[in-house]
Amino acid sequence: EIIKRNQAINEYNPDKIYKAILSAYKEHKPILDDNDYELCKMVTTKVDYDIKDLENNGLRRIPIGVIQSLVENRLLDAGLCRLSNSTRY
Repeated sequence: EIIKRNQAINEYNPDKIYKAILSAYKEHKPILDDNDYELCKMVTTKVDYDIKDLENNGLRRIPIGVIQSLVENRLLDAGLCRLSNSTRY
C-alpha cells in the first residue's frame, strides 16, 4: 500500500510508476522509440523490485515520498538525470 501526500491509502500499482516515468520522458523527448520505452520499463522494474524489498522487510505502507526517491535514484542510475526532477505521481 501507498501513503499519499494527503495521507490517503492506495494500493501499490507499478503501472502508475511506469506512466509517470513515461510522461516525464516525453516532456524531454516528445517522440519515443522502442529503446526509450524499454528503458522506462527497466526503471519501473527496478523500482518495483525496490518496493517489494521494502515490503519483504516489513514496511507494508510506503509513503509516496519514499517511492519518489526510489524512482529518482533509479533514473539517475540509468543516466536519466534530466528526468529525475520531472517525475510526478
